[in-house]
Order: sequence, then C-alpha cells, then structure tokens
Amino acid sequence: MRSAASVAVLCTTIATILGFAGMASSDLVARSPIDISADSQFSLDNGVISGNGSTESPFVIAGWSISAGHGAAIRIQGTTAQFVIRDCLFTGDASRGIGIVLGESASSTAVIEQSTFENLRAGVFAYQCTGAKIEANSFNGCWRGVDGSEADAMLIHANSFTDMREHAVFLWRCHSGVLEGNTLLTGQNAIYLDSCHRVVLRGNRIREAERGLFLWDCFDCLLTENDIRGCHLGIALVHTSAGNAVYHNALLQNDRAATCDESDNQWDNGYPAGGNFWGSDSVSDTQSGPGQDLPGSDGIVDLAQMIPFAGMDRYPLAAFPFAMGTGSE
Repeated sequence: MRSAASVAVLCTTIATILGFAGMASSDLVARSPIDISADSQFSLDNGVISGNGSTESPFVIAGWSISAGHGAAIRIQGTTAQFVIRDCLFTGDASRGIGIVLGESASSTAVIEQSTFENLRAGVFAYQCTGAKIEANSFNGCWRGVDGSEADAMLIHANSFTDMREHAVFLWRCHSGVLEGNTLLTGQNAIYLDSCHRVVLRGNRIREAERGLFLWDCFDCLLTENDIRGCHLGIALVHTSAGNAVYHNALLQNDRAATCDESDNQWDNGYPAGGNFWGSDSVSDTQSGPGQDLPGSDGIVDLAQMIPFAGMDRYPLAAFPFAMGTGSE
C-alpha cells in the first residue's frame, strides 16, 4: 500500500512528464479501463494524476489511451468528489464499447474535455447525474457521440462530431441543459432530443446530416443562432413538442428546411427582432412594420414563411443573422 505522500509525489511526477494539457496522441500512455464507484477509488492506480477532489482542485484523469473493448473505458458512478477527464483517447468496439460512463453520481461538476472518442457505440453515456460538462472533445465514427438519459443541466459545448452513424447527441428526459457551439458533420441525426424540457440549443454548426435539430415531445426549448445546411431535414418539432422558440437560425440548402406538427411553437422573436433566415435568393423586402404594410425595407421578408404542418415564421430574415456573422464557410 502506497503512503499518501508517495502517491502525491508520483502524481506530480506523472503530471509533469505527461504535460497533459494539449497532448499529442503519440504521447498518450496506454492503460487498462478504469472503474470508480467510491470517492476512495480516485487514485493513481485508477489514472488520477493530480487533485484532491475538491471544487478548487478536482481529481484529474489525463494523458491516457484506453480501449473500451466491449465494455467501458472509464466508468464513474456513486461518487461525490469533483473530477476532470482530460486529454485522453478512447477507442473500442463499435457495437458495444463506450468511452466514458457517468452514472448515478452526486458530483455536479464532472468535466470531460479535450479528449478524442473513436469507433465506439457511445463516446459518453451519462445517466441520472446532474451538471456534467462535456467540452472541446472530438467524436469520430461512433454510433452515438453523447448519449444522455435523465441527466439534467448538462453543458455540451464546443465539441466536434464527424460521421456519427446514428446520433451525434441524443438526450432522453434531460432537462435544463445547454448545447452550444458544437460542430456536427454528416451522419444520421445531429441533435435528437426526446422528452426534454428547457434545453438551449445555440450556435451549433450542422452539415449534411439526415436530420439537423430533431425535437420529439419537447417543451420550452430555445433554438437560436444555429447554422444548418445540406441536411435532408433541418429542424423538426414533432409529437406534441410545444412552447419552443425558434429564431435567428440559418437554414440553407436543406431538402426540407423545417417541419412542425403543433401550433404552440414560436418561429420568430417578434418585430423587429425577426425570425429565421431561410436562404432564398428571391425574397422581397420592400415593406416594413409589424404588419409588413408600410413602405421601406427593414431586413424582414415581406411575406411570412409557412412551416409544414402547423408553424409560421411571421418575420423571416432577409439576410444572414447578424449575430452569426457573414455565413461564409
């Protein structure tokens, strides 16, 4: 049994050698999977290289290359200590392997950042935990990138998802989360929310997915400043989804821009803030005012945009939303 002092020295030495911030994949150290189900198991043997588990100094697991095989590369559940998983590479079996499992944890500041997930059934699977932060990671060729189940207040920020086989992000009964600034390229579904409430989807860049933003039975969500292009279906609010606000998004070159089967959704932010940019080259903006019946252009298309089957953008934008820049690639 190592003494606490010797473990601290070893952690410091390993952290210095690894230089874990921004490591190249060739510098990562291969190791076996990690399974932690109590605070006492945050140890050097379980990949911890620094920290004491406090808010000011969370346990840090970093610098590892781990194959999940048919199981999980890292599983953490039943803990209260604060922790960060950073600069790791996770690979495994695409039919069953999971990079990181977060489950039934009281920790409200679990952080997963700057790591790479490749060829997995799921990159991160979070269930019945609160406040997980998943930031600046890369997900490549997985069935699902982030898979959440009853995991509230998640932050999914500035990640990249490429060639997801099913969902880049799939959340079920995950409330009050934020999905912001992610890049999602190709795949079946970019972001799929099922039975989620009060989720913010802001500033995501989506390209060539089967579905861009798909909300099923979701309420009181905000979709804004998302740039969705080249998808079969851009935005869908379906199966009783209601009370959602959708404005200042750009939807270009999609086979179907949007669909909605409930009338109780808001597709603009009123006048003069306006609605969404639908990408037409032939729009007319010669009128102004809340009724678009006064002379003079105002950046709002003169005619409303109808959304099949029960939606309407009363004030479609005549140009790319200012908050999103010029719209250039």
